[in-house]
Amino acid sequence: MDRCKNEPDQDSEITLTRTTYGPSRHIEVAPGCRTGTAAGVRGFSLIELMVVLAIIGIISGIAYPSYQSYTCDTYQSNAVVDLKVCALALERFYSNDFTYVGALINDGSDVSLPPVCIDQSPKEGAAIFDISLVATTLNNYTLQAAPAAGQSCGSTVQLLADGTLTEL
Repeated sequence: MDRCKNEPDQDSEITLTRTTYGPSRHIEVAPGCRTGTAAGVRGFSLIELMVVLAIIGIISGIAYPSYQSYTCDTYQSNAVVDLKVCALALERFYSNDFTYVGALINDGSDVSLPPVCIDQSPKEGAAIFDISLVATTLNNYTLQAAPAAGQSCGSTVQLLADGTLTEL
């Protein structure tokens, strides 16, 4: 008699019993015999894997635009904060010189004229918004944060000397 059939060998007293999940099914395997799918070993079918991938694709298709909107709103909020920091620096400049004329916002490359504040938001890394001093007079200024070149995040924000914040 063949030892590797599901019937016990007459010379062998020991038989192994394997149980599969699901309906109770017992398969007896003689020691030393290889078992394959007949012993209840099971994997995922191609259809099951494709359904899982489709579900992941749908979820990521919904979640990614929300994530982009969230990060864009965060960058725009950061630009508004940076505008307010520049406004405070302009007020310090005004308290020293009694005018806003002559205040600079740049990257600091011209060391002879120190900038009042930095010209990009966020301060570190790639610029998402460019901050500029649009107009200055003796007693007024207009600060503006516009999306940097190549960025489509958010809209232009203006801050006036009286504290009025407008989104253009």
